[in-house]
Amino acid sequence: ALKIPGIHFIAEPHRFYLRNKLAGQVIGFVNIDGEGLGGLEYQFNDELKGEPGLMIIERDPSGKEIFSGNRSQKQPQHGLSLKLTLDETLQYFAEKELAYNIEQSKASWGCVLISDVTTGEILAMANYPFFYPNQFSKQSQLQKNRSLQDVYEPGSTLKLATVAAVLEEGLAQAQSIYSNPYSIQVAGKEIRETQRDEVHVGEKTIADIIVHSLNVGASKMAQLLKAQRFHSYLKKFKFGQKTGIALPEDTAGILHPADQWTEVDLATIPFGQGIAVSPLQ
Repeated sequence: ALKIPGIHFIAEPHRFYLRNKLAGQVIGFVNIDGEGLGGLEYQFNDELKGEPGLMIIERDPSGKEIFSGNRSQKQPQHGLSLKLTLDETLQYFAEKELAYNIEQSKASWGCVLISDVTTGEILAMANYPFFYPNQFSKQSQLQKNRSLQDVYEPGSTLKLATVAAVLEEGLAQAQSIYSNPYSIQVAGKEIRETQRDEVHVGEKTIADIIVHSLNVGASKMAQLLKAQRFHSYLKKFKFGQKTGIALPEDTAGILHPADQWTEVDLATIPFGQGIAVSPLQ
């Protein structure tokens, strides 16, 4: 506006995220030079950024272009497009409900994943607190995709893998009967049920381990398998391995080698303690 000689503006392209925080940690962000530094922007930086154009011209000693001189030109190449499996509507509602429940429970963070179970495609991947890619320089602590990077003990959900391994090995049938006490001692440690009642204690079937979430029952099944064989089944279920999702933050979780397990590990891992997974896993 002041029109000062020698001072002027140069227009430069800038990445702007129209959906603001929607799937912010998944999409990631680019720096002022257009280089991807997080999420999909980082993972597919080479494919998305394209190549700039180039023009070489011949000038005289004073810097003026020689119109009859040599000239070569390379046209810019557009980057590729990237189509995601995320469903924008599902992503929106996942983030909305996640934020509401986090605020109601006064939790510090949370995530929601929605998957098509027939294909494994991720339809929504919501993380809270939200990350706003348009303000990345002010939110560096929120860039983390907790759906992939944070790990926790899966708990009783692992009983499915434990029982599946026993059935696959033919060590028992779904309706096989066994005695399920309230507690057992393993290497001086007590393994017990959550309640001392007829639902959790007494003569039970292998199926009851899943139906009633029996800790002692899961431990006894792992004793049949032994450490090495049980570990091999956990590997077949992809525990301790990266999921292979096309994002840079994919973690393998925690599954120690079988030869490092203690007796207590063999007793507690069957019900999901002593092993760790990411929310995506």
